[in-house]
Amino acid sequence: MLVNEYVINKNDTFVELEQKLDVCFEDKELLKIALTHSSYANGKKNIKFNERLEFLGDSVLQISISEYLFLNYSKKLKENLLREEHLLCVKILFMK
Repeated sequence: MLVNEYVINKNDTFVELEQKLDVCFEDKELLKIALTHSSYANGKKNIKFNERLEFLGDSVLQISISEYLFLNYSKKLKENLLREEHLLCVKILFMK
């Protein structure tokens, strides 16, 4: 996975990941869950994976986009805001 100009691979430790991203994660267990895909957890016992966090993240992103559009496009009608929202979501999707 590429993050900025750094390559993150499965052999990196959380410390190395934090150094590459220049962040410090408080909850390492939550980070582990966030980085675990459901296909890896499939069939393994007691492994939590990221789908619930993805759901929450998508919801946070949605409210953030809605708030941005509401505050910055005050003269646009609802239909126009929905179109702008769709365009922003598409741009974000292609950034992943």
